[in-house]
Amino acid sequence: MKTVSQRDFFRTPALVNSLPPGDALAVLKDGQTSFLALKPGTRPQHSTQDLIRLAESVPGPRRSFDGVALLRELR
Repeated sequence: MKTVSQRDFFRTPALVNSLPPGDALAVLKDGQTSFLALKPGTRPQHSTQDLIRLAESVPGPRRSFDGVALLRELR
């Protein structure tokens, strides 16, 4: 993780673009970390079967959900 002062960050916002995907840039103010600027990585790709398996592995009761009816109410 790279560190940079807040002044340098606002003067050169392209610093975030120079980071490799998934890396962070710590922005310092008065020697303390003010915030982290993150460059997003690639999104994970899951198949439908993987998502179904993941949903079935969550413990607890389930209730039915009608997404179409919800969208109709939002109109």
